[in-house]
Amino acid sequence: WKHPLFKEIIQQVSNTEIYYKAIHFYIQEHPLLLNDLLMDLAGNLDHTRVVDLITSSGHLPLIEKYMLHVQRENLTA
Repeated sequence: WKHPLFKEIIQQVSNTEIYYKAIHFYIQEHPLLLNDLLMDLAGNLDHTRVVDLITSSGHLPLIEKYMLHVQRENLTA
């Protein structure tokens, strides 16, 4: 598994549902790399949906940097 290559390729995908499938994959297989992926995809994601997805999996502390990064948008989630 080559995380940098995956990040490079997924940014070229036009279907945003693939992003959420990738997040789910990272939660299961590479949770420590999840924050890095989210930071790269932050401009293309629905942040409320991401927080809900991560919260339901019980891994919210893993994405603290991502949440601080997107907090400038002042989202309630």
